[in-house]
Amino acid sequence: MITNRLLDVAISVFGHHGLQGASTRQIAREADSAMSAITYHYGGKEGLYLAAADRIAEQLREGMERHLSAAAAVEDDDRDGARDALQDIFRSLSQKMTAEDTADHTRFILREQMNPTAAFDHIYDGFMQGMFACMMRLVCIATGVDERVAAIVVSALSGQAMSPRSSRALLLRKLRLGSYDEATRLEIQHVLADQVDAMLNNLANKARPLPKEMQ
Repeated sequence: MITNRLLDVAISVFGHHGLQGASTRQIAREADSAMSAITYHYGGKEGLYLAAADRIAEQLREGMERHLSAAAAVEDDDRDGARDALQDIFRSLSQKMTAEDTADHTRFILREQMNPTAAFDHIYDGFMQGMFACMMRLVCIATGVDERVAAIVVSALSGQAMSPRSSRALLLRKLRLGSYDEATRLEIQHVLADQVDAMLNNLANKARPLPKEMQ
């Protein structure tokens, strides 16, 4: 559909240039569409920007649906199940952060994280809020910490999951690679999994009550 093509091109152009720097003329040209299509479907550049944010949220939600459904099925007292579900989510995030076809989404989201606009609300309400709450719940179950600590932990671990994208140029330069190959992608996943385990183990040990003889 022409509207999907417009949105995909818009996500790429907005991700590279931001809302102010992007040109609807460039978007229409790269989407092989008329300028009037943007006005007709979205009312202009700002409307197209918000629609691009909605498309990102929709695609992220669809891509993570299986993992989030599995996480929602974890019982409130299943520490091992919560840990496994959390690892599964971070494994998927790591795969996405080292895949070439998700770069445009990440650029768009990172811009909104640094300088939020109305589009951030669309991404937050459409995907981030539910995803973050799910991961917080898993951390609470796996470790026994409260929700405030869980929120900080999820944010920190999410930052680590995104680092192959945010630090891509540096890492590829150091590894003498032009892009992430499969071996490197797997190694990044293993390192992240170790970090998740280490964080959960540390929190669980701090949250676990001392034995009576040690109190």
